[in-house]
Parts: sequence; structure tokens; C-alpha cells
Amino acid sequence: LGTALVDADKPFDAVDAMEPYFDGDLARQPEMMALGAELSRAQMRSYRFQEAADVALAVLMAAEATGNTPMAIEAMNTRGTVLGGLARSYEAIALLREALRLAEQHALPYATLRALNNLSVEEFANGIAALRDVWARGYELAQRVMHGGLLVRMASSYAAGLIEDGSFNDAITVLEDLDLGEETAWTDFFTALMESVRWIQTGDQVHIDRARAANEPTLEHPEPQYRSGGVDNEVALRWLEGDLEGVLELAPQVDPAQPQHEFRHHALAAAIKLGDAERLRGAIDLIELPIGRRYDVLRFAGDTGLELLEGNPDRAASMFGELVEQLAEVESPRFAAVWKAIFAEVMPDRPEAKAAATEAYQWFSEVGAQGYLNRFAGVWERQLDERSAAG
Repeated sequence: LGTALVDADKPFDAVDAMEPYFDGDLARQPEMMALGAELSRAQMRSYRFQEAADVALAVLMAAEATGNTPMAIEAMNTRGTVLGGLARSYEAIALLREALRLAEQHALPYATLRALNNLSVEEFANGIAALRDVWARGYELAQRVMHGGLLVRMASSYAAGLIEDGSFNDAITVLEDLDLGEETAWTDFFTALMESVRWIQTGDQVHIDRARAANEPTLEHPEPQYRSGGVDNEVALRWLEGDLEGVLELAPQVDPAQPQHEFRHHALAAAIKLGDAERLRGAIDLIELPIGRRYDVLRFAGDTGLELLEGNPDRAASMFGELVEQLAEVESPRFAAVWKAIFAEVMPDRPEAKAAATEAYQWFSEVGAQGYLNRFAGVWERQLDERSAAG
């Protein structure tokens, strides 16, 4: 029953069903060990991280003591994930990497897929570039395992990586080829992602509207990870629409924040574009985690904006140049192109702005990102003469 409830996205009910029957002192008994593994997974999904970590540790110790490697891997997967939620990222990543190694060594495809999925969430702290191999491996394996929930997760992640590289048609193909089956919160995310890609390709507002309609149910979802993901998606849609005030209003409401969320990028960019140093400091305060290359780059973006808004244009221009290089290395070509356009917009009189605008325009044009070409039309009009814009 507990497993069925978790798989049906009802983790709170699953905890209620299983928790009264779990006894850690008896965890070496096979049935109790299995119960503990499912209970800790339900607690994880309910964001009861410390309880999940404790139960998973009891299961892990019992599994090791009895030589039950598959159950040990399940416990490592869960405990590693919840340690990340407790801001113990080094331990989390180490444990998940070992879970992945063991799962592959023992030819356990579902455990391998779960480890790849959970590891990708934790590794997001180091940026998108660090995830390419994990996403590709996860998507390939998910197509063979055909676990519905994990297939949707890994397909969405793999498609997101293609989007970041500008391979929009390939991303659409991945998304369209997937048989969604039963409607879940993940299918809502999936549909919103597909419509967002179509906006990038066309610039047509109808795709924003459809993405918002698909995303709307997640805003009230009882499970925290889905609800916060839905709010993060709405922040992104407001950014694509050019609703900077709306971005700054909603970004602080993404709770609980996850490494994969993009609201931090959007809030920083919105405050810089609005020229509001006070709200930029508020956006910087949203960068809550102390480690990870993604967070290092975000903090650098905030510092770059402050240099600009506090009257240090030479320093700001130099830092913008460093920022887009970091984004290309740590995140993706899309992130780099967007911030080049922002640089050219907020520092239009700098000689470096024309070069940044030219590079951004060329990338958006080459990959067919009409939505971004429309969104930054004022930048191209100011920075690019007819000859350079056509080239």
C-alpha cells in the first residue's frame, strides 16, 4: 500500500500508512527492511528529510549486515538525496555516486536509473554542463527500463539539455515521442516545457499561455517538490514575457528551493535590467547554498550588477565579460547568449556591448530562437547595424 501511494504522488498518505509499523530495531528482518526502505522514500517525498535520513540509515546498516546489496543501494539512494536536502551536499553526492557504482556493478537497472535521477538533482549545484553525461545515460536507460515516472523525468532532463544547446527540434522530438500514459504532475511539467520550447522557436504568446495552463495545477500541488517546481516555472514564464516586476514578486516564493530551479537567474537579471540595486540585493539573498559552481556564478552575476548600479562601469563591463565566459563553461550556450544580450542592453554605450550583442544575435539566429530575438529586439536595433544584423 505504501509503495502504491508513493508512486501515486501521495507521499503524506504513504507515511501515515507505513510509519506506525516500522521498528528500526527489527530492520534486519527482510519485511521490516523493505518497509523501512519505502517509508524513508515517502518521508523524503514529504520533505521530512531528517526522519528519512534516520530511517534510511537504519535500513542501510541492516542491509549491509545481512548482505542485502539491492536494499543497501535503495537506502543509499534515499539517504543521499535527503542529505542534499539537509545542505550536506558533499556527503549526498558521494553517497549517490557510490549507489550508482554499485547498482551498475550488480546490474540493477531500476536502482541505476534512480541513482542517475537523484544524482542529477544534487549535481545541478555545479551547473548544467556537469550533467550532460548523467542525462544522456539516464535517458537511454529509462527507455529500456520503461518506468513511467523516471522515464518522464529523464526524458524531460535530456530534452532540457538539448534546449540549452539550442537543439530545439531534437528536444521537441524527444518530448513528442514519449508516451505520457496516466496524467501526473510530471506530465504537467512536461507539457509546460514543450510549450516553452515552442515559444523560443516562434515567439508566439499562445505557447506561453498554454505552458501556463499546463503548469497551473502544480502551483497548488500538495507535494512540496512539485509545488516549488511549478512556482519556478511561473517565474520563468514571466521572464520570457518580459514581466520583470512579476519575476521579482514571485521569485522569493519558490519554496523549497532546489538546485535545478532557475528563479535565481531570472531574479538577478530582472533587477539588473530594472536598474534597482535594492532589489538586486534581495535577489542575491535568494542564492542560499554556499557550495557549487552554479551558485558561484550566480553570486558573480549579482556582484557584477552591483558594480554597474553603484557607479563602477569599467569594473562592471570587465565582470560582464568574465560572467558570460563562466556561464558558457558552467551552464550552457543559451545562458551565455541571454546574458550577453542583457549586458548589451544595460550598458549600451560600452564598446564591448556591440560585440556581446553581435554574438548573442548570431547564436539566437543560428539556432532559430525567434522568441529571444523578439524579446531583445531593442538591443539589436541599438547595437547592430543592418549589415551586422543580417550576418
